[in-house]
Amino acid sequence: MYKIAIVGDKDSVLAFKILGVDVYISLDAQEARKIIDRISKEGYGIIFVTEQVAKDIPETIKRYNSE
Repeated sequence: MYKIAIVGDKDSVLAFKILGVDVYISLDAQEARKIIDRISKEGYGIIFVTEQVAKDIPETIKRYNSE
């Protein structure tokens, strides 16, 4: 069974923890890339990324969209 995660700033993602979504707080684009690469290998089927983070890592988003 796949897991669900969300990556973004603390204020945007913390509320999702109540819903049972695994929350990963990212402070910058480099950290977000590392988090996404790591959790994609850990059995996460859905990884939500906040708009603020996504605009800073378009190449990472594009790579995972094509997989």
